[in-house]
Amino acid sequence: MTRSRWRRRSTGRKAARLGAAALLLGGLGAEAAEQGEDAGPYGPLSGDPGLSLGEVVRAAVQRLPERLEPQAREREAEALERRAAAWLPGNPALAISHTNDAVGTDAGNREWEGGLEIPLWRPGQRSARRDLAEGAAAQAQAGREALRLEAAGRVRERLWGLALQRKRVAMARIELETAEALEEKVTRRFELGDLPRSEVLMARDRVVQKEAALAEARSGLRARRADYRRLTGLERTPQQWREPRAEGGKAPAGPEPYAELLRDHPALARARRAVERRRAQRELAGEEAAESPSLMLGTRRERGAGGETVNSLQASLHIPLGQRTQTQYQRASAGVELAQAESRLARLRRDLRGALERAHEAVAAARELLRRARRREETAGETLEMARRAFEAGEYDLIDLLRVQDRYAAARQARAQQALELQRAIARYNQAAGEVPQP
Repeated sequence: MTRSRWRRRSTGRKAARLGAAALLLGGLGAEAAEQGEDAGPYGPLSGDPGLSLGEVVRAAVQRLPERLEPQAREREAEALERRAAAWLPGNPALAISHTNDAVGTDAGNREWEGGLEIPLWRPGQRSARRDLAEGAAAQAQAGREALRLEAAGRVRERLWGLALQRKRVAMARIELETAEALEEKVTRRFELGDLPRSEVLMARDRVVQKEAALAEARSGLRARRADYRRLTGLERTPQQWREPRAEGGKAPAGPEPYAELLRDHPALARARRAVERRRAQRELAGEEAAESPSLMLGTRRERGAGGETVNSLQASLHIPLGQRTQTQYQRASAGVELAQAESRLARLRRDLRGALERAHEAVAAARELLRRARRREETAGETLEMARRAFEAGEYDLIDLLRVQDRYAAARQARAQQALELQRAIARYNQAAGEVPQP
């Protein structure tokens, strides 16, 4: 073996080792290779083995503007509970009146009355208010869980988008190193007189193209990092965030597929709680549409023309009658909102079932595409090995070798990308199933 041939093979082995290392770095821990890049919102993110996906979701929830709504609903539920536990259904009223005949006969008659009007609970009114308070509290809790699910969906998309972009950077780096190794090999053969200068220029042009592709991939990665930071406020990512598929990934069957899986879905729970609250509001509207009875307790002081004074106590009960029409109207008006909430619940249940069906098919399709991508990569790798040997022997032109390399690079990148696409499809299935990662 000549010295030049040994050096060419050594260069090829070095490029292969560099490519393998970069491929390993192209996974979820690829940021380790980027530590020399710029800092700030676009700089590298460190992988933290102690950070869980649920903790990232919790950090994202704290930064969502929508987090204020469940808090406000909890305060509303507390106020409704205090209202239901009050001694009286409304505020008592103080009544004072004075009568004299100064403008009329002016005989010296004087009369003072003072009393306290106390509203009384209608039958069923207190329990209706209590039901509304419980419904509001349940709706607030369901809203908090649904918000965590929404945050989980955003975090999942950011993390898997970040992983895919890291993989693109790693693959672009491998392709650049391969192109540089090929350029070195072509240059040496040109110096030995085996190849024309045009092929050296062609190899150099390929290096420039791969440098541009790597720069573009890195730019996309920096944008992904900034997006992740905006969502979570964190400078770290979990070391890995792959998830097992909800319910083992089995396709449900029967007349109501996915019914069991959707039973505890946070979005459905929030919609159900909204229906229950509207139903409680309808009942309360019927109870409070009518005027409440009231009890008047007071005193009366009279002074006649002769100067005699009479003091007495008063008690009167006020019972409104004939309020059925007003009650029916209020119930019917609240029933419109109840019907709207029930319609939203039915529509959401239908949409979630459809989303689960699509997510299930997406996982199956991603798994099949990964199987085919692996076969394609194996075939392209064998073809590339034969093309390299033929090029070394002078039986293959550089342009033909570059075409084969491009096909192999595309097949390798497709396989690497598809492996991550399968994991992202599983994460999307879990999202559609309402699975919220726990801290």
